[in-house]
Amino acid sequence: HDPSGGERATRLLMEIALNESNQKLRKFAIYSLGRGEWSEQKFRFEGDDQIVPILQKLALSSVEREIASSAIDALNHIANHHEDPRIRAALMEIGINSPSRDVRQKAASRIGEMAEKEGVKILPDLVQLFEANDDRELKKHIISVISKMENPEAQDHVIKIAGTAQHPELRKRAVYVIGQRGSEVGVVALGGVYAAEQSDDVKNQILHSLNETKHRSGLVQLMEIARTDPNLKMRMKAVNYLGRNKDPDAQRFLEELLK
Repeated sequence: HDPSGGERATRLLMEIALNESNQKLRKFAIYSLGRGEWSEQKFRFEGDDQIVPILQKLALSSVEREIASSAIDALNHIANHHEDPRIRAALMEIGINSPSRDVRQKAASRIGEMAEKEGVKILPDLVQLFEANDDRELKKHIISVISKMENPEAQDHVIKIAGTAQHPELRKRAVYVIGQRGSEVGVVALGGVYAAEQSDDVKNQILHSLNETKHRSGLVQLMEIARTDPNLKMRMKAVNYLGRNKDPDAQRFLEELLK
């Protein structure tokens, strides 16, 4: 079998990507592998089915983060033009097993970006990444990635994390992104999260999120906390937020509270 010029070029690019000592040349070869010619959702040249495994290997094994990052970008570019289940599987493997936190974060972000095309089907992958990683900073990053997905299932999962995650920092991040999204469902759910929360730091974040929302349910919950919370410090913080609120109901509530 006499390989075509395109096949020879692809083989050469793979060899450079794997073994070249010059980093710039390796990055260019990786970039080129992610931008092969396409025909009917398949690589044009024979042998190109090796590209996804090679890019996965580079992302997992390279001690140079720029090389690993370039490999993830190449996988992502392929995913944007070609439906190949191996790409999601490769990104999952990288997100779980890369020795670099930055690389694992990038893999999680790329999986999240796939949600624009594949929607809720991506959520189980991100949940698996969240549960498989012990790195707290990576978990916080994954919470942010999930929160950007435009479907109710993803938002429900963030609410679940806000109420059940073992570490307060993770619950606080989930509360923060719920507040950033500002959906009424999320704001209402924060009331239940607050009632069960033990950490004052997380409760402070909930109060802040309730204060920032435009939904009336946030104001109602702040008033309830100011009236009934057994923690005097939290009641005072709620009162402080209400004192800065120009809503007439907030002002009337404070006047009643002072009587």
